[in-house]
Amino acid sequence: MIKIEAVVRPERVNLVVEALLDAGVGGYHISNVSGKGTQQGVEV
Repeated sequence: MIKIEAVVRPERVNLVVEALLDAGVGGYHISNVSGKGTQQGVEV
C-alpha cells in the first residue's frame, strides 16, 4: 500500500476525485486546510 498526499485547489477537487475513481482507488480522505505565514518573493 502507498500513501499519497496532495494539496488541491477547491475548484479541482471533483476532477481529482473522478480521476481517483477511474483509476480504481477504493478510498480517499478529504480535509480542508488553510495556510498562514509570510511568503518570500511576493509583494502585496
